[in-house]
Amino acid sequence: MPLLLFSAAPVPLHDQPVTFEHLGTSSDRFPDDRIHVVLRDVYGLVWLGTERGLIRFDGHRARWYRHDPTDDGSIAPGSVTALAEDGQGTFWVGTAGGLARMDRKTGRFETFSLPGSDHVWSLAVGGDRLWIGTSDGLFSWSDRVHTTADMNGIGVTELAVDSRGRLWAGTDRKGLFVQGRDGSLRHHPAFDEEASIGSLFAGPDQVWAGSLGGVIVALGNEEFTRFAAPGAVTSLAVDGKRRLWVGTKTGLWRREEGTFERITGEGPGRLRGETVFRVHADRANLLWVATDHGGLALLDMNKERFRFFDFAGKEVRTLFFDEALWLGTKYGGLARMDPAGGAPEWFLPDETIRDIHRRSRADRLWVATDRGLVAFDEANEPRTWFAGERIWRVTGERDLWLGTDDGAVRFDPEGDRFQRYPAGEGTGHLSAPIVTSIVADHEVWLGTYGGGLNRIDPNGEVHRYGKDDSGLHAEDLLHVMRSRDGALWIGTQSGGLHRFDAERDHWTGWSTRDGFPDNSVSAIVEDGRGVIWAATGSGLVRLLPGDSSYQTYRHADGVLLGAAVPGATLVHEPSGFLYFGGTSGLIAFDPDMQEPETRLLFTGIAVGGREIRHLALPGDIVPLLQGDNSFSLSYTLADPRAPERQTFAFRRHGIDREWMPGNDMRSVAYTRYLSMSGDAALTVRARDARGREREAEITVSIPPPLWLQWSPLWGLLLALALVWSIHGVISRRETRRRLALEEKARIAEQERGLALDRAELAEQRNALAERARQRQEEHARIVQEHLEQVSTEIAGELHDGPLGALTGVIYRLRGWVEAPDPVTLDDITQRQLPDICADLRGFCGDLLLPSFRYGLIAELDAYCDLIADQHPDLDIQRQFQAEAEPDALETRAGLYRIFRTLLRNVGKHAEARTVRVALYRERDLVMAVEDDGIGFEVPASWDTFKRERHYGLYMAAAFAKTVGATMAVRSRPGEGTKIDVIVSGEDKA
Repeated sequence: MPLLLFSAAPVPLHDQPVTFEHLGTSSDRFPDDRIHVVLRDVYGLVWLGTERGLIRFDGHRARWYRHDPTDDGSIAPGSVTALAEDGQGTFWVGTAGGLARMDRKTGRFETFSLPGSDHVWSLAVGGDRLWIGTSDGLFSWSDRVHTTADMNGIGVTELAVDSRGRLWAGTDRKGLFVQGRDGSLRHHPAFDEEASIGSLFAGPDQVWAGSLGGVIVALGNEEFTRFAAPGAVTSLAVDGKRRLWVGTKTGLWRREEGTFERITGEGPGRLRGETVFRVHADRANLLWVATDHGGLALLDMNKERFRFFDFAGKEVRTLFFDEALWLGTKYGGLARMDPAGGAPEWFLPDETIRDIHRRSRADRLWVATDRGLVAFDEANEPRTWFAGERIWRVTGERDLWLGTDDGAVRFDPEGDRFQRYPAGEGTGHLSAPIVTSIVADHEVWLGTYGGGLNRIDPNGEVHRYGKDDSGLHAEDLLHVMRSRDGALWIGTQSGGLHRFDAERDHWTGWSTRDGFPDNSVSAIVEDGRGVIWAATGSGLVRLLPGDSSYQTYRHADGVLLGAAVPGATLVHEPSGFLYFGGTSGLIAFDPDMQEPETRLLFTGIAVGGREIRHLALPGDIVPLLQGDNSFSLSYTLADPRAPERQTFAFRRHGIDREWMPGNDMRSVAYTRYLSMSGDAALTVRARDARGREREAEITVSIPPPLWLQWSPLWGLLLALALVWSIHGVISRRETRRRLALEEKARIAEQERGLALDRAELAEQRNALAERARQRQEEHARIVQEHLEQVSTEIAGELHDGPLGALTGVIYRLRGWVEAPDPVTLDDITQRQLPDICADLRGFCGDLLLPSFRYGLIAELDAYCDLIADQHPDLDIQRQFQAEAEPDALETRAGLYRIFRTLLRNVGKHAEARTVRVALYRERDLVMAVEDDGIGFEVPASWDTFKRERHYGLYMAAAFAKTVGATMAVRSRPGEGTKIDVIVSGEDKA
């Protein structure tokens, strides 16, 4: 029976952590006012009613509308307590000073007085009628204000219109009212007649009502259900999953599956404040929350589509789905789990699994490992073929095709026969030895690391596709996948994503040069709708069928996986879910849950410094006059999420040849938009945080000037121009003669001065050459002293370590010859001699420079393992990004020397418990080594290290100069040391 380990508990399945984004406080965009009402309109703009006016938030900037006593078109004085948008696009604002109708394009308000009190408490739209609740009754508006006699003198705090068109009215200490079939309003028995209704919400199938007395009622057609609320209810909302959100004086609550749960958030994303004034769930699955803390909190519920499985830190290398989900891990073996829940079963412990395959339901499971190909089933002992070989991929329906470190193998397990395709020259040889991916159908396509794409035809001949003879941007292939339309999709480590239509010999590529989020693509899969998903170093990318556009989902969007793993796979299982493995675990998500599109809007137009539009829609025409010398336009995506990942560009049609990049202010200004007159369209292109592109166009129209219509003036103007040009020709000829003579005299004087300057420069060059020679001699002396110091250390360590141990082995062997003892021999051969070999390999690692066959990151990782063996008490924490792998061999060698020197210094001198090492790429390539050791005072000059014979750091700095890098050292006694090596301008192809 194979070794089977049962986990003690189910795999932790984590929902997305609740994190609120705080969009405004008294210190930035929003005033420190109570927010009474929140509404996101049809354009995606968010409107906030506050104590001192109305705020429009477009996702980037806030605009405040306040009462101006000198402007009849400004908003009425007092607080804004209600907002509504009707089916005709009219925007209604309820204030303490009356009802207002707002023109959102101009920012102008038209205010209407109401009978009795002008204090509007609530608004609701039903059909072609606007319902208005005030402190003195209920009114409606169609063509004018109408009074509802049933509610005279009653304060109407909340209004809602249900899916049947019935009006619901919540009151101040008069209970809940509902509209009957005859149109009259009657008291509803769900609340007593003294209840104060704090909130009403009309959902798709029922109405929710909450009272300040702490009662929530779900109201159906005729029946109702009452719940005890967790506090006085101030606001209600229902999201896209039909979950009820409840704002109370004791915080924010969510009701799901019959249970209330308080939602507070975590860490910096914690909800601030205690009392929730207003909750609003919009069509984009965003939740807006206003509290007594001020500002506005935003919860992005779109992140809930991603669910995270944690396997105690195990790195998920590969995935396979049949009736269960199989996982291959790094150093953790093979696991089988039910995605619906339950504990995983673990097999093949301590193995690194790179691929899993089954030819049929009756077949065994074929497992590619770093130590061979394993045939696995639970009824028999595992059997291993190709022992000792690293197997990258296994696939095939009858014969198995294997990708190894030494080429491809066609393997018949039943006949125990195999045929190899090694790397080399000739028709039967591959372009590179490492085969990382295989597609086997009527032809076999092989992805190689370093040799591009290879194809083996039915005759066994190998055809090669490299950078020079195909559309590949790089030859370090990580994954090859065939989609249902027959195309090959290819992921590379440094060249991005490719699509290859072999029948038409047509290539399409996506890389960072085109705006693609990352050039490292480790896995590709096609979902049930034909959508291509790619796992990259910067998250998941979704490509639409038949379209070159894409969307990106990063860590901030809920993809909590750490780094992508080269060779990891995406799996699309029959229920439609996608699974993706990474360094932190496993993500499951539903690809059919798509987010609504966000609109690109023009949020302000100014002419001559005077704003003429507060909102313009795509297709609008903006008329300018000849005297309008300046024109500016503000634009934005109506999406508040990750604004730093949104990019913009603009172009004038027929004027600008190229797209001009947008600025951080999201505005563009022209001192003269057109040189003369006419119409010119201005197009703005936006890319949102997911990578989706959209364009919006606005037309600027300028009439011709009046003087162009005065044709009699043309003759006079032409005659004057002719006379003036003749005079100018004569004058310029005389001026040129005079200037030529003056120029000759000036040049002669300059030549005399230059001769003196050349003599002075020659003296300076000689002095610089002498100083350079002295510094070179001093550097050579320091290098020699450093080598002698290192040689002395190595000799001492060899004497005290392996040589001393060998001496002990010799004495024990002499004793064993005289008195043979199996226990002694086993101890010598199985413990002492392997330990001595390991110590000697460590010395080799300190002396030799690797070949970097598998890249710099692999060698850094191996050296970390070596130091960890030498210093067991030192915790080495590693963070190497795949996209940070440098291409130049000189850069790899220089960084390796620096890394080896710094890490060896930490192990020998720092007295550290933990060291963190990293290789990552921001604008530049950065290698960092940080320890928590004893630290030291950093001198002002590298010469101090030299004088004090701290040659390790001095030589690391010298190595940095050889690759054009800078080395920054930060340390203080008792506070550890952090060293950053920064390679500027390192080009990653």
